[in-house]
Amino acid sequence: DLKREQVKEIEHKCNTYKELQKKVQRIQLDQGELAEIIAKIADETFHLKGLARSVDRLTHQQEIKKLAVDELEARHQRQQLEAKYEDDREALVENHPCPLCGSEQHPLVTHYTNVVSQTAEELKQAKKELETVHEEGIEKQTTIKSTQKQLIELENKMSSLTETNELALVELQLLGQTVNVDLDL
Repeated sequence: DLKREQVKEIEHKCNTYKELQKKVQRIQLDQGELAEIIAKIADETFHLKGLARSVDRLTHQQEIKKLAVDELEARHQRQQLEAKYEDDREALVENHPCPLCGSEQHPLVTHYTNVVSQTAEELKQAKKELETVHEEGIEKQTTIKSTQKQLIELENKMSSLTETNELALVELQLLGQTVNVDLDL
């Protein structure tokens, strides 16, 4: 009977050791996964900072391009107004009064060049560049939101895994105590 009891105790200790081994392996795997998550969080945080700098740079470029578009639009409107007077300008005769202002000198008659189409093309190009920068900014903002979401998911996973790991360590200590094994974790 005593031998049977000893055999049962030894079997129990063997089973407990096997269970301890499995828990240690699980904890090691979890710690490896935790290290990977921490590294990924660091990478994503670095990536996020780079994206934020890109958005700032694009915002600045967009402001500059918007100013250029505004200036070109104003110039284009002015040139269109000037072009409306083309027929009247051709009717002006030097040393004869202008029907609009009365001036007898008409310097723009000989020096005037119509650059409306050139400005229109510049304006079209500037608007296209502005739209490109705007779209790139939207794309970066979308990437930022996606990266922030990934970071939150990673941090939640890290928190959950840390909690699970801590519980497993406590269980491991308790299990070790049942078989008189001192675990130094």
